Amino acid sequence: MIYWLFLAASIALEVVGVLLLNHASQTNATSTMMVMYALVIASYFLLSKAVKRASLWALPMLCGKAQASC
Repeated sequence: MIYWLFLAASIALEVVGVLLLNHASQTNATSTMMVMYALVIASYFLLSKAVKRASLWALPMLCGKAQASC
């Protein structure tokens, strides 16, 4: 269950980071860019925690085999 929360938080941080990217390009503010970078880094960290549990289920489908030995 906690992994779904990590995924939701990752998506939310990514959306806020992209919105800040638009704002930073208009205002040319360095501090906004730093916050945006921090949010994107946090988003990728939470995404890595979220897919930790679900990383193996897609491997057989990607390989087109029933076994995960590709």
